[in-house]
This record gives sequence, C-alpha cells and structure tokens, in this order.
Amino acid sequence: MMYNRTIKYGDYTEMQWKTLNGLTSVDNELKEIAQLCGPEYDAWVVGGILEDRPTQDLDIIITGPNNPERINYLLEEIVYLGFKNQVWIDVKYSVTGRMFVASQYNTDMGKQSFLWASYQPEITINNRTFRYGIEKDGLWQSMQRLPLTKGYSFCDPVKLF
Repeated sequence: MMYNRTIKYGDYTEMQWKTLNGLTSVDNELKEIAQLCGPEYDAWVVGGILEDRPTQDLDIIITGPNNPERINYLLEEIVYLGFKNQVWIDVKYSVTGRMFVASQYNTDMGKQSFLWASYQPEITINNRTFRYGIEKDGLWQSMQRLPLTKGYSFCDPVKLF
C-alpha cells in the first residue's frame, strides 16, 4: 500500500511512499543499513515499526564514534536508500550515544532531552518547511524531548546485525 506525501530533504524529493508494517516490510532496507554502518557504527530500529502495525516511516538511530565526515556520509546514504525505495527512513545519529528506552522509562521521569544529528537542517513536507538543525562540530544538530506528546513505542530499540 502507498500513501502520498511530497517530501523534499536535501537533494532528494519523492511524492509516493510505502506504508510499512513490521520489520519484515523493510527487511532489504535493514540489511543495507546494517552493511553500511557496521562494524564501526551500530544502527538501532525504534518506533512504531516495532509494534507490527501500519506506520509511515522507519525510525533509525545510529550510535558510534563522533566522526562527522563518516556520520554525514551514513546519514545521507540511508536517506538516499529510503528515497530510492520509497520508504521514509527517519534516521538520526545520537551525538551523546543515548536513546529513549521504553522499559527504562516511567511517566514520573517527565520528558528527557536527546541530542541528534540529521542529514540536513530542514525538511519540506507538502510545501511546509520545518527548520530544526543547527551546524555544530560538523553536524546538523537538534534537541528532541521524548516521549513525544503523540505517545511512544513501548518497544525497546532493536540493534541491527
């Protein structure tokens, strides 16, 4: 099944995207991401795709050494892979190495801040531009407070091998 959403992200634009449902729906993308990242970096799957329900994106967090040249290469290659395959891959690098882990979270903790690096400082979705990245230390960095207001996945991150 496909859905329509015009997304322009850096050099890439696409209007039609696959609706995803579970890890098997993105098996080829996960294998390619694992090959790109390994062995120096780890790629983690997070978010709704782990809940075996229809979702519009594949959320990936990369962890590993803070080498901006390599990180920017990985971020762009993974974004390109998604656009090429019509799979919206929301990929970020964890600047601090931290991730949201549902099993270690309780609502008394409130929202937690996470520092991410992204492929570009802005994205345009259906002609609406969202600017979020600030260039720092060779990376487009942004802060995100989790869990999101819309809720969060109760699944812990899954590491790709």
